[in-house]
Amino acid sequence: MERIFHYTTHEQTIYIKSEIDKPVVDLFERLTKTEFSTQLVILNNSISSKVAQNDFDSLGSLVSGHTSTLNQLPNTIDARITTQTNEGGIIKTNVESWFTMEGNIIKLGAKSINVSGATVFNSLATQTQAQGYAGDALNTAKGYTDNLKTTLGELAFEDEIGKSKLDSTIIDGGFLKTTLIAANSITADKIDVTSVRAVVLTTESLQAVRIVTGNIEVTNNALVGGFKVSSYNLANVDNRDCWISVTCNDAYSKRVSSLGNNYPSSTGIATAGYFSATGSSRNHALILNATGSTENTDIWGGKSNLAIWATGGVKWRMNSGDHWCMPGVLGVFEIDGWSLAMQNRWGNGFSSLGISRGSDKAYAITHNIGHTEYTVLAIPFVTNTDGRWIESIPMYVDKSSTYIKIFFKTGSNDTTLPRYITFVFFGRNGV
Repeated sequence: MERIFHYTTHEQTIYIKSEIDKPVVDLFERLTKTEFSTQLVILNNSISSKVAQNDFDSLGSLVSGHTSTLNQLPNTIDARITTQTNEGGIIKTNVESWFTMEGNIIKLGAKSINVSGATVFNSLATQTQAQGYAGDALNTAKGYTDNLKTTLGELAFEDEIGKSKLDSTIIDGGFLKTTLIAANSITADKIDVTSVRAVVLTTESLQAVRIVTGNIEVTNNALVGGFKVSSYNLANVDNRDCWISVTCNDAYSKRVSSLGNNYPSSTGIATAGYFSATGSSRNHALILNATGSTENTDIWGGKSNLAIWATGGVKWRMNSGDHWCMPGVLGVFEIDGWSLAMQNRWGNGFSSLGISRGSDKAYAITHNIGHTEYTVLAIPFVTNTDGRWIESIPMYVDKSSTYIKIFFKTGSNDTTLPRYITFVFFGRNGV
């Protein structure tokens, strides 16, 4: 191996060159010589230096080269590393990395930039401006961190900061990956993160799998599902047939509360609201209360406690054994007029009923309706005696909130005992 040094002086230029000739065989058996060279050029307005390594094959053709250069001008410093490769006889030069200082601008570039340790970015604003910016930033940051501490808890907040300091930040073109960002304001076309915690979040569009917050306030014309916010109201958009529904299932019952047309489409019926409670438990589909009014509905219509104010008919269907307790028909009772045995009973307007008959042949009925705002329709099954029907006219005496006494008279004012009697109680529900 031979090392040769060449020194050449020309004006203010110094050339320093060294060569190493050695037989080096790479995987392709092409590399036979490696040449190192250095160059320093000093002029009255610039200084430049270069260090190069070039590899040649047995034919003297360049296989690859690596060069670092440093150029210094009065207002510019430029450093860069380049490589040269021989691709099919074509020499291609690539800039691998560079660093340029030009006036008050610094430019740098590389495939990868690694920064270790704390990195501080300072502003060139005046001291007064900087103090103002810093004060605002500190106040905002304190409010933000105080809010995070409240949300996460003091220990969890400190853990978040501690973990972020152990992580790294990657910046690649328009891509930024980091662990924790505390900022006064972030403006973005799209934010795709696992979690967002902010005092105020302003955006044109927000897409998330889940949002957990203590308060959501939407503005006018905002869309929520098929609904649009209109002042203080939610209105369906473009006449869409949408609804708000709450469904709850437990081991024994299913409850559905719906505002809008949520009735099963298989029925072919459209509704404005739908309430359902089904199952083997206690099923209460809808409970309405209106109490406490001191004003009359009309001059004589009672107090203005109207739980339902409706116009239209009623299609009412009861299943066998269902509870019935409504103003109107409170109960229907059919008895044997001779033995007083109960033959049939329907209605739940009151729960207690007793029937007896005294020596005067009057039927005494005790009950727990608890008021006198009721009346009784007595329907006798008229007795056929000696081939003729005997009329039976009911009349009552001694009516009270717990008792009523009823006679049955013939046309000749004789007291008769009908074979069967049906009593129908009408009035207000029992208390």
